[in-house]
Amino acid sequence: MPSSEISEVQSDILREQIVPEFLALLADAPTLEHPAELEHLAATLLIPLAQPELPPEVGSAVVDALGARRDANAAGVLAAFAVLAPEPLAGQARASAQCLAREGIVSPASAGVGRLAVQEAVRIDSANAELLVVLLARPGERDVQTAILGIEHHETGGALVDCGLVPPAPVSEARELLDGVDGAAAPQPIAADELAARVLAAAQRAVDAEIALGAGAGPTLPIISRALTGDPAGLWCSRRGRTTTMS
Repeated sequence: MPSSEISEVQSDILREQIVPEFLALLADAPTLEHPAELEHLAATLLIPLAQPELPPEVGSAVVDALGARRDANAAGVLAAFAVLAPEPLAGQARASAQCLAREGIVSPASAGVGRLAVQEAVRIDSANAELLVVLLARPGERDVQTAILGIEHHETGGALVDCGLVPPAPVSEARELLDGVDGAAAPQPIAADELAARVLAAAQRAVDAEIALGAGAGPTLPIISRALTGDPAGLWCSRRGRTTTMS
């Protein structure tokens, strides 16, 4: 049901149902000490909030409830919302995080949120597909995260069919993923701009073909998209509203 058709009573019921569930997820979380943890939790929470049938008032209520917690975890998730959520939710989250910061309530990990950038990438071709392996780094951190994107060519003509993000790890471990896979061509370096163009084109083909990505893609797409394109919605905004996509 489109949000315009949802009554005020129904919107209130949704807020009463959803906000406590979101807060329970945060209450069960340990202290979030790494920006990757904040980003993953925030991106997970944003999946239901991005559904077109959900009234924007529900997202606003979630942000208000996070601010009312007045703790470091909530401050960190608000900071992650500010860089990963669509507007106007991002702006509201940013304002709430700034309000908490003025009271001395901050998450040390939030300084690294949204700062992943491409450090190195390779393209690995096989008979019917290609694998893009991307090392993503944050300024001043030794560990990196590895994004792995699969593009299928035989049946879809080059659609994105898989998307994953590995938790932070030492560069030495991450580089093992750059070495390639058995039965595939040798890895070929790919520049950041060419990488972004290939992934954007593949994501659009997936939209056109209504290809469903795995459940794990939901929390990773906005994070990877921001790192590759500067826009957390760059790879997935056109996917919203399609039940055949992220689940």
